[in-house]
Amino acid sequence: MWSDITKSIAGTNFSVEPILTNTNQDPHSYEATVLDQLKVSKAKLIIAACNESDAFIKQLVKTETNLLCLASDLDPKANPHIWYQPDSVLAASQKILASLRKLKPASETQLISNFENFDQARNSFNASLANPGSEIASKLNNKSFTAVEPVANYLLTQMGLQDLTPDNVKQAGLNETDLSPTEIAELKTATEKAGMFAFNSSQPSLQSSLIQKWLKANPQRPLAVGFSEQLQRGVHYLDWMKQNRNAIWGALTKMTID
Repeated sequence: MWSDITKSIAGTNFSVEPILTNTNQDPHSYEATVLDQLKVSKAKLIIAACNESDAFIKQLVKTETNLLCLASDLDPKANPHIWYQPDSVLAASQKILASLRKLKPASETQLISNFENFDQARNSFNASLANPGSEIASKLNNKSFTAVEPVANYLLTQMGLQDLTPDNVKQAGLNETDLSPTEIAELKTATEKAGMFAFNSSQPSLQSSLIQKWLKANPQRPLAVGFSEQLQRGVHYLDWMKQNRNAIWGALTKMTID
């Protein structure tokens, strides 16, 4: 998603290439290739979150003088999936703009215009989360969710949903450790009270898969909704975020809007 956001700001002024191209690849366990090393060695600017979502990047970069870390001012122990948080994306896109302006001052006017267009669209998306319309808003009132992997938790909470996931399960999800039978039982109890179960659709954990099967076994239980850790090929970042938003609305209210 960082490459797509960067392309939106860079326009035709720069060539932007992603490192991860397999949309089903787990970025947490990704091992860089020789081709990746070649791309990085030729790049004037390398853009990454520099947190647990792309820890492999530090293995590729020989010098950090051309590395832009988008999450450098955030808590390294926090949920690393900051692209699901529109306000964090604003801060990240501002950093991207500043770096591109330094690289190509002559293109400053066009870069700023591109950024403003992107941010206007981001603001419009943000507004849809805060004001989805009275009918959807009423159906979302007091809705909640649970999750093992906190992939979309930023988005879910920004939409006003309460996180009922037990604290020990949250910590296990961040640490990517297995749940005990007791913790699985606690998660099932919390999920039955919640409106939906959110899971990592890119690389679901064994525990998430077990919860999904358990939910499908009884139509009266909440729905499971998957969220990817990577932008799907051919889809722009904000269009993808709208798809995620609509999936949440659909699961909780049976409604969507354009």
